[in-house]
Amino acid sequence: MNFSYTVNFNEVIGKNDRFWAAAGIDSLYPIIFTQSGEYLLSRMQEKGTLRYLRNHFTLSSLIKDGYDDCGGNAYSEDENGNPIYNFEKMNAVFGQYLKYGAKPIVEMDFLPNELCRKNVTTGGVEEGRYSNRSYPGDWEKWEDLLRAFTKKPCRYIRHRRGSYMVL
Repeated sequence: MNFSYTVNFNEVIGKNDRFWAAAGIDSLYPIIFTQSGEYLLSRMQEKGTLRYLRNHFTLSSLIKDGYDDCGGNAYSEDENGNPIYNFEKMNAVFGQYLKYGAKPIVEMDFLPNELCRKNVTTGGVEEGRYSNRSYPGDWEKWEDLLRAFTKKPCRYIRHRRGSYMVL
């Protein structure tokens, strides 16, 4: 299977100033709705130090930094291997980002374990253990998940903030 991408560097789709005012953290999912998580977001909003916020593991699950729930957990399968999509967590997380004035940067980086061709564990002790570093075993299911994700959570962002937020 071959893929190709075309990038048009002459087409400007929007202003990209102060992109450095972005933060990324894997462990934000489990703390974002806690008092300390809200304090962090409100402080960044108040000081103007945060414009963009992104997480790894948007669609997958992860145990890291002592938390059992660091991923978006958007995908699972029933006993027959049929996909089950659940974007409630991501909608809530994106809503929290937007509440504090942060624009979500959505990474489609790590696969849900159910979609991996094989289970490959990588990472060191200080980094956590990642077991979803493989490519899809079923490219059609991966494509279907991406299509479902761009329809549901991205529609949520468009509804809350306007279509200019989803590129």
